Amino acid sequence: MGSYSGICQRLPGLYRPEEDDRGLLARFIRAASALLDETDRESSQVMQSHWFRYADDPRFDLYLSLFERAAFPDGIPEDEQKKAQEQFDIICDLARISSMFRIHPWQAAGGEAETVLQFRRRVSEIINVYKHGLGTRQAVENMTHALLPAEGRPYFRLDEFVLSARHTEAATPVGIPSDRVGPLMRWKIANRGLLPSVPTIYIEGLKPGKNQEAAKRPEIELFSKETKDAGRVAVACETDLPPGKTLCISPVYNSWIAMSHGLLHAATDVDAPLPDTSAPGPWELLSHVPGGRVLHLLQARDMTLWAVTGTELHSFDGTTWTKRAEGLKDVYALAEQGDKLLVCGAEGVMKIDMYPQISVHPSPETVAPDPAASAVFHVTRLASGEWWAGCADGVRKWDGGSFSKLDMLSGIDNALNVRHIAQDSSGTVIMGTDMGVLLFQPAFKHLYILTGGQASDTAPDWTLLRPGAPLPGDDEIFMPGVNAVLRGRDAALWFGTSHGIACYRATPVRGLSYRTHLTAFPELGAGSVRTIREDQAGALWFSCENGLFRFDGVQWQRLEGEKLTLVSGMESRMDDARPWRFHRARSEWQVYDFNHSAWLTVPDADAQPHSVNAYDIIWTTGAVAAIGKWNGEVFAKDSGNDHLTLRMRYKPAASGERQIVDGGIPGIPALPPGESTWRYLRLEDEHEKTSSNRPTWTGEGRLIPPPADAGEAVTGRFSSAPLPLSDFDDSVFAFRPCARVWFQWQARDPLTMQVRLKTDNMEPEVLDRLWQGIQQVRPAGARVELVLNSRIARGESNG
Repeated sequence: MGSYSGICQRLPGLYRPEEDDRGLLARFIRAASALLDETDRESSQVMQSHWFRYADDPRFDLYLSLFERAAFPDGIPEDEQKKAQEQFDIICDLARISSMFRIHPWQAAGGEAETVLQFRRRVSEIINVYKHGLGTRQAVENMTHALLPAEGRPYFRLDEFVLSARHTEAATPVGIPSDRVGPLMRWKIANRGLLPSVPTIYIEGLKPGKNQEAAKRPEIELFSKETKDAGRVAVACETDLPPGKTLCISPVYNSWIAMSHGLLHAATDVDAPLPDTSAPGPWELLSHVPGGRVLHLLQARDMTLWAVTGTELHSFDGTTWTKRAEGLKDVYALAEQGDKLLVCGAEGVMKIDMYPQISVHPSPETVAPDPAASAVFHVTRLASGEWWAGCADGVRKWDGGSFSKLDMLSGIDNALNVRHIAQDSSGTVIMGTDMGVLLFQPAFKHLYILTGGQASDTAPDWTLLRPGAPLPGDDEIFMPGVNAVLRGRDAALWFGTSHGIACYRATPVRGLSYRTHLTAFPELGAGSVRTIREDQAGALWFSCENGLFRFDGVQWQRLEGEKLTLVSGMESRMDDARPWRFHRARSEWQVYDFNHSAWLTVPDADAQPHSVNAYDIIWTTGAVAAIGKWNGEVFAKDSGNDHLTLRMRYKPAASGERQIVDGGIPGIPALPPGESTWRYLRLEDEHEKTSSNRPTWTGEGRLIPPPADAGEAVTGRFSSAPLPLSDFDDSVFAFRPCARVWFQWQARDPLTMQVRLKTDNMEPEVLDRLWQGIQQVRPAGARVELVLNSRIARGESNG
């Protein structure tokens, strides 16, 4: 009785009752103090009921206190008290306050009620969503995080510019016949999406008859070319089509991880309705890859996978590995330039003829590199069409055969090792060097270096490098060496450094004010970061000396064994607005503590026992084929045709229309945004008979015998327009129609998004609540789908 002892202390010692006094005065004081205590409790409850932070707080609950005293007369242990507070589930006043925002306590299907702690945390997260604004990607992500169960919260991510609604379009050539195609016939497909999409192709064979023939070894080619130095790619099937049957060629998504102990591969489920295009595991180690470690990966336009294994270069066509070069020294990067593969290394750039069978004059660089050349770490093609190379003596312009200096970047000649060059959508060129990050603005010809090191918002993080001025010293730069740079979709600059992962970004501080600052992640380790890649969904992948990491904008994951696992304790790291810097002399990361106005050293995380040594990761698109019946909407596969052979065919730019080579891993060419031209072909036989009296095109679009100069084949088709016969005298052999073709794809439209959940146990009530919350905060006019394990759970008919 708190008030009783307080009143007694204020009485003179002569009248002060003893503890066990049962006199009239003691009884009177006890009665009065009981009323005061009751008034105090009721007043506290009234005040608590008006304040969200204290409403239904178990620390002030009378019944919980009485229970604890009865259960633990000698005092409740701290761990038991904490456990009781976490499990306290009597929600009363807090529910009344939250009902103003239409937020109510949950009760699981099994009858388990939400605790006060869980409910308060959920309400706080939802209110923060409204405080920071609705109709944004961040609002949808935060609402999803708030409405999923806190205990055992499943992994989720948000994908933009993606929708499950499929577009189906028939191949319709201009003229007669408009519903059938034959070899050399062309048609156009309009993709209204923002980004490329890989289609599913349906080819129905026709019954031989008048003006049409059977479909033999069908082939579909993307006739449009991106650039003049790019060849044409096509996918072909070795099997003839029976009349009335349909060949379905559907995409399969793969991921490849270059590791110190080999090559890991993962593929999506062929039967999944909505496969994950990033194929995020589980991965398995390929046993037939030559070499002990894989350092670099690249997929060429013809779908061939190229890999540097130690000192050797190998190509992979989906079945066989072929050695293409050996004796390589310190390879840093691979790049494709026309029909050449550029191998950047310690002895400059070595060019490999990817198609030696068509090369009239093989490049001398394929024989031996120049030992006196400067090391080249990276080459990239800018939006202007120029090729820039990051070298041991600065940045050089590469014309395909030699290097030349760039006058606009003359200030860093022979001063920096430029290890990576990237250009963002604004045209800004970002370069990773051994002295941190350089940023070049072509429009103004301004070159900046990220110095950092200042906690004040008024001090600039970037220093302008004026022509002729010396570079800042090591004591003026607070960044480690940078091996890779990438501008994310959230406009943040991500850096793969020699001492872990970092990024330069803007975070909200108060209201609409933002602070730009550097952020580091020493919790993920201090190993060197080799590459940063962005998958089709916008997630970032970091290949590091101490592991492979994935960041989707909300959660961090680490590769452990064959699967990705969630990195705990990283959920709120992107909300941290404190500035970071790297002390080069001490080789340590520091974070600024505003409370003490001092830089504090942050120790690196200990090495994980299951960490992998990752060098690179890429994604490729494969294909599988089946024969069955297609009714325009549904494809029913026949049994016993699971071993159809697909081949990639490629017409190198250097060969014109004269030569065709086999490509790499069988896959479907991506449907580019806008309008593109496609062509139906017939795979050539090894001993195909052709006329020797005049030049002609084969059913695969190859010109034989090759004249001195000729363009591509005129579309071989019947036409309703009168054409002079002289137009075909020396150029075209008209093939009869043999098939009907349809394209089906998921357009990556604007204002579309998917919230993808990965879990095997999700109650329908939770999905309903989550769907309602997403509908409240989604952008106006945006179409949203809730996907559970590659299947649409909510929103299939939305929009």
